[in-house]
Amino acid sequence: MVSTKRMYRGPHDLDSLQIADEWAPNASLPQPNPLAGALFPPKLTPYVDIVERLCVSGHTELRYLRNELRRAQGTSHAERSRASVLELSAAQPLQKPFHSSIDLENYLSKSANEPQNRLYILEDISTNYVEAFGSHFSIEPSFWARHLRTTNWETSKNASRVTALPSLRNGGHVWSLVYLEATYLEGPSFGKFYCPTSLFADTNLYRQITMIKPGRFYDGVATVCRRASFWSRTKSDGGWDALILVDPPIGDTIYVHNKTGPLPIPLSIAKQMPYQGGYTDFNVFNYKTTTRYTGPPRTSLYDDLIYYHLQDQSIRPIQLEDAPLLLKRILAGHWMTSVAYIETSVSVLEFAVEQSRENRSGDGANQSPSYRGLQWLEEQLFHIYSWKRRVSRYLDWSACNLLELSISEPGHVDFAKPEEKDWVFIKYRLDLYEKRSRDVVSSAVGLLSLIESHKSVEEAESTRIIALLGTFYLPLSLTAGILSMGGNFIPGAGQFWVFPVVAVPLTLLSFLLVAWVPKYIQKLKK
Repeated sequence: MVSTKRMYRGPHDLDSLQIADEWAPNASLPQPNPLAGALFPPKLTPYVDIVERLCVSGHTELRYLRNELRRAQGTSHAERSRASVLELSAAQPLQKPFHSSIDLENYLSKSANEPQNRLYILEDISTNYVEAFGSHFSIEPSFWARHLRTTNWETSKNASRVTALPSLRNGGHVWSLVYLEATYLEGPSFGKFYCPTSLFADTNLYRQITMIKPGRFYDGVATVCRRASFWSRTKSDGGWDALILVDPPIGDTIYVHNKTGPLPIPLSIAKQMPYQGGYTDFNVFNYKTTTRYTGPPRTSLYDDLIYYHLQDQSIRPIQLEDAPLLLKRILAGHWMTSVAYIETSVSVLEFAVEQSRENRSGDGANQSPSYRGLQWLEEQLFHIYSWKRRVSRYLDWSACNLLELSISEPGHVDFAKPEEKDWVFIKYRLDLYEKRSRDVVSSAVGLLSLIESHKSVEEAESTRIIALLGTFYLPLSLTAGILSMGGNFIPGAGQFWVFPVVAVPLTLLSFLLVAWVPKYIQKLKK
């Protein structure tokens, strides 16, 4: 089981870093209910047992998967996937949804020897569905393990997410692509407070939700790093089977890790919608030939895939090589939408840094030195740098996707093959915005240096004023100290006139020395 000795709360929590072990957010989310024994009686799980044995024998990349399968086993989380099969051999495709893993097992056992092309779509990784698919098709456990987590780094000393060597991958029959989903989230708590810890959806997968903290740059957009995985095989009768594994939607509630207690804090979502309406519909044929065409639902990747596969035959896969075509197009569409969001965010930062020198009132009169308009940079430098870090990470994901799809990056987008242009173009755009985000960071750091230089000038000016005051008062104090020894030099006495006669020349001489000595020293240095 997943270690729950202490909840890891982020990179700043150094103590928990040492004992986080094979940590996952769903270990602290609301716990599931047991499955009804009458409907789901206990049974053997040979596939899960294989994963267990592989973990013990040294496959550390499967330990997170083993923990998740064991955590959900016997609970409602073992059944919360959605699954369907699309039978594509007939003239009209037929969709059969599975309402439980038992329905899936019955279908797999009855259709094993039927010569048909079947495309299975599975949403989320649930123990009973993994057991059914894995046992029937003898799927490598690494297929599920790679899809389970999309972390930037891991803290466990025993579990890893290291993938197999690129040279050992199974051609185009098994791959897993990373993509970014941007969504508007609205709710009573959004935009009102900043949660420095992570946000998570209540799923079996590790999916972190990123939102900008309330303030100058808050936009209400949540980004989620997601995966879509593909597996296929060719049958001896000429048919084929393929499985597409996708992420579930965010849902109506997300959870904040609670720093002060063991239970997470729920945040209700009142409304959510895709960023700028979602990805562009690529089914142009139906759009031009019918007035009742509404486009994909864009509620989840699962629903969109079923929608497109039930459309016209012109975009329906017949050969195994075409089975993942619609999936790739949808993922490329998500990336294009996310690139538009990245472009907007980086452009806003560029504009803010460009305008930060100006600090004018409504009538255009300067109210303060120009560098004071840059003081917001000291507060927002973390946000600026975080965008540079995020775009760099997105660029790395894009490069990994090219490797998964066996696409060699050409010198220019125009040189890419037609079916590869989408992914090469996405990589090209991300590379552009990564450079622009680096330029924004460099500009911000340069402007902060300008702030410090202006502050140094002000401090030097203040020091100069103090020096001038000292130059003025020191001769007077010195002369007064000497003449105050008594006698006729005290005020009102006969020789008091000696005081101004001595003090004034000394003061003038001091000012001359202050003005002339620095210039003389500079002249000697030259």
